[in-house]
Amino acid sequence: MNKKYDERQRWVNYRLSHHALMIVFVLLLMNGLVRSSFDMTWAEPMSEAFVLIAVPTLYCVTRSLFQGAYVGRRETYGRNSIAFAVIAVLFLGVFALAGDGLIADGKLSQDSTTLLAGIFFAYITALHGIKFIRERSV
Repeated sequence: MNKKYDERQRWVNYRLSHHALMIVFVLLLMNGLVRSSFDMTWAEPMSEAFVLIAVPTLYCVTRSLFQGAYVGRRETYGRNSIAFAVIAVLFLGVFALAGDGLIADGKLSQDSTTLLAGIFFAYITALHGIKFIRERSV
């Protein structure tokens, strides 16, 4: 049993994880249909995998943050916000220094993965920042 979260937080996380799993299932099904029906790929393998995993992850993180089930007893929104901001800056910096472009040959390029990861972590940073400010104002 994880003592980091109370019973309500665990229940919310289990429910949202189930929702995220269903989103993954639907996205994988849609991706498979597009790839097999139209005989096309819309992204390089790493970019495709990142998008298919990032969408349900952002759903789960966003919902759990605003339902008060994301941060455990020893974590804080401020500390998490700083950590995610550092990661976002690193990914965005790598893309800025080495990125060739977002689209190559009509597909989401391999280099776009670092930009997408940077945006992913910047979004999570913003969510934590919002929760930190809301927590301080109450």
